Amino acid sequence: MSETNGSALVYLLPQDVARVVDAWRQRYDPHIHYIPPHVTVAYPPFVSEQEWGRLRAQMVECVSAVREFDLRLAATGVFTSPQKVLWLRPDDGGNFTRLHDLLADRFPAHVPDSELAYVPHVTVGFFETLDALNQARAIVDAELQPQQALVAQLTLMQNISEGVWMVRDQINLAAG
Repeated sequence: MSETNGSALVYLLPQDVARVVDAWRQRYDPHIHYIPPHVTVAYPPFVSEQEWGRLRAQMVECVSAVREFDLRLAATGVFTSPQKVLWLRPDDGGNFTRLHDLLADRFPAHVPDSELAYVPHVTVGFFETLDALNQARAIVDAELQPQQALVAQLTLMQNISEGVWMVRDQINLAAG
């Protein structure tokens, strides 16, 4: 496995919520078969397998500053640049941003600053035009029933080839 493929630290949606999101992703997301629905906390390339082995205990200590929390998905959002993306907005009391910021502060080489602000989200799809994006958003808004989940652990995903992602490890947040 090439270290250049990268990794990401994510929250994987539970199966019942993932099924709901995947119903839209089947229509709008060409990556549906490569990675399950998730909220990214630390974007690729994050850490190599060797670095993870060396840093895991420190990462666990860092994220344990955040207690497990409830997540509610009840609204959509969009990015229009650099890509046109439809996503679900996590109502999480700011905890995903807190996790991201804690990791960025403690591990700046692995969670570097980006020109794009960190926005926690669950991707629903990608679009070529604003019209297509807006049409899909109207459909998802009409169909969306609020979804809830408990965020109790984060998952290290490894990009193993051509955008295909695999679970490598999981770390728990502090118990509520």
